[in-house]
Formats: sequence, structure tokens, C-alpha cells
Amino acid sequence: MDDRGALAAFVSELREDLQLVIDESLAGEMLPPLVAERLQPAWESLQERGEFDALQATIISGEHDAALSQAGLSGPELMFKLAGVQEARQEASRLRTPRAFRKLLKWLNVPLKSLLAAIGLGEGINELKEGLEIELDEQ
Repeated sequence: MDDRGALAAFVSELREDLQLVIDESLAGEMLPPLVAERLQPAWESLQERGEFDALQATIISGEHDAALSQAGLSGPELMFKLAGVQEARQEASRLRTPRAFRKLLKWLNVPLKSLLAAIGLGEGINELKEGLEIELDEQ
């Protein structure tokens, strides 16, 4: 898979990762009641807005290849970042603890923030992820 394909796959997996953390955090009552009550509608709104799809389409277009490369989202740097995410994803799926979810969210920061810097899309995704991270840091 080329770098663009790997990044597009990351965005798909990012959506799944966030869904896992949201589902498990709500089921395990890991979030304060007010945050938990407002999380699902916010998550649904983010998805309906199509931010994940727009991010993928922009990556696949190839228009930002130079910026993505400059942000470390190509070659060995990209492979390092995605390997860290994959390891954290497997641990979170296996353990399903606040600590494992925090680690996954922190690893998701690495390529996601580079994407934000390179192409300027994904801020809503990042903010929802950061909100989850803040609340899980309290666990």
C-alpha cells in the first residue's frame, strides 16, 4: 500500500478507534454523566458533517503530497507513526481500560496532528478526541 492509501486507511481506522473508545467509555461509565450525555450526539454530528470522508478524499486526491511529506506523513516516518498507532490499538482492544484508551488516543495524536498541519482538515475530529483524552486522564 502506498503512503496515500496508508493514510486514508488510518482515517478509516481512526473513526473505528474513536467509536471503540466512545462505546467502551460509555458502557464502563468512565466519563462524567454530563460529558457522557452529550458525547453521543456530538459524535453523530461530527460523522454526519462528513469530516472523516472529506479528510480521506483530500488525502487520496494527491494535492497535498508535498505538505504531507513535509509533515512526516510519508516513508519511514509514516510507517513509524502507524506502527505506534497499531500497537496501541491492539492493546486497547485487548485490555479495554482507561489507561489503554489514553495510550491509543495519544498515539492517534501523532499522525492526526500532522494531518491537521499539512492539510488543515480534521479539527472537529481532533477536538472530540482531545475531549475524550482529557476525561480519561481523570481516570
